[in-house]
Amino acid sequence: MKNKVLGTIKKYNMLKAGDGVVAGLSGGADSAALLYVLWEIKALYGLRLYAVHLNHGIRGGEAKRDELFARRFCDMLGIRIFVFERDVPSEAKRLGMTEEEAGRKIRYELFNEVLAETGSSKIAVAHNLNDNAETVLMHLCRGTGARGLGGIPPVRDNIIRPLIETERSDIERYCAEKGISYCTDSTNLSPEYTRNKVRLSLIPWLEDNLNPSVCEGISKFSQLMRSEDDYLDMLSHDALEQCRTDSNALSCKAFLSLHDVVRRRVARLFIGEYAKSLKDISYEHISALCTLAEGRSGASAALPCGITAKKDFDSLVLEKGTAQTTGFNYPLELNKPVFVREKDLFVAIYDKKTEIKGKILYTICFKYDIINRKPCFRTRLDGDKIYYNSIGGNKQLKKIFGELKISRSARDDYPLLAVEGELLWAGENRISDKYRCDDGGVYFYCWRSFFDEGKG
Repeated sequence: MKNKVLGTIKKYNMLKAGDGVVAGLSGGADSAALLYVLWEIKALYGLRLYAVHLNHGIRGGEAKRDELFARRFCDMLGIRIFVFERDVPSEAKRLGMTEEEAGRKIRYELFNEVLAETGSSKIAVAHNLNDNAETVLMHLCRGTGARGLGGIPPVRDNIIRPLIETERSDIERYCAEKGISYCTDSTNLSPEYTRNKVRLSLIPWLEDNLNPSVCEGISKFSQLMRSEDDYLDMLSHDALEQCRTDSNALSCKAFLSLHDVVRRRVARLFIGEYAKSLKDISYEHISALCTLAEGRSGASAALPCGITAKKDFDSLVLEKGTAQTTGFNYPLELNKPVFVREKDLFVAIYDKKTEIKGKILYTICFKYDIINRKPCFRTRLDGDKIYYNSIGGNKQLKKIFGELKISRSARDDYPLLAVEGELLWAGENRISDKYRCDDGGVYFYCWRSFFDEGKG
């Protein structure tokens, strides 16, 4: 395994002579093997090696056991260890994050503290080839682009992953050969966590039924995707500069002349550069900017970070400030399609399944005979709510927006299907249980036409 790790380090230029390296040591097999192999090659690179252990306050006595192991392991190797205790569950609640997200945030904050104290330059973490395969599969199932399919990068900024091309079975074999003891985290066996389901059920099934070396195959695939993503990124940066007419403006003509793949990336880069962050820029925001470029002059769209995109003749312009929205409200009658100008799409309620000439965005079947008022396709109103059997009552729309992670800037023009203040549908699969049915009702369709005909 040592030679494989050395090959990975050289391949991705992870280390240079005299580096100070801060390694995460949880106490598990991966982190113990990582620290040990770095200790083995310490003289080869002239490394200064340190370890960081976080007692996250989640697993009680088991967490204390891990901390004790980490201290003893580092003492045996003669490595200075920095041990921290943090209440991750409380921090997660305070920040509105999952415990996993909060734990990661805290760990990297601590890594950077130790970097500064020791004058080190690299953070080493123990993600392995199997971890990468699990990540790629999770991204694929949730929906992702090339960047997500690239999985876990071997190097990101000053973070290195020397085990990223090493299988978990090789790591465990290495620990056995070197007499390295380690701790087993009981939460790794819990089916409660999505990653564990992928690790314990999905990957074994793929290995048994499709490819015994599936993790290695996914690793090669993710390397290809990272390479292609890097190339597209380079093209997109060049294309952005070619489209730019000002620091906050693009030529619509040049922008629309780009291939769809490059155009979406340019849109993301353009928004991210102006916002000074790529965080919270979703597919919907990118699509909104692309649609705006094709629309009429004077139209606008709300983007993250309080940014408004406006079309000004042939220019796409980004400005600070919230877009002015007046909302919309379109009454619906059976079998009469309606064109929604604000969203550039059609909606209709049909009394039977109907062939739609266009790209269907949503279709829902619901009970119509119990509705005693005219349904409408509209934006939100104060007091909007939807009925769920699971809670035996109504849930407020603002809670649904939170669950769907709809940004506050996008809520004012978010489309809904409603009867007065009672929602029939609130996006994705949020359908009122009072009106939901699988068959025998009417059919609501929302689609984008392949042509411009009918936009009366």
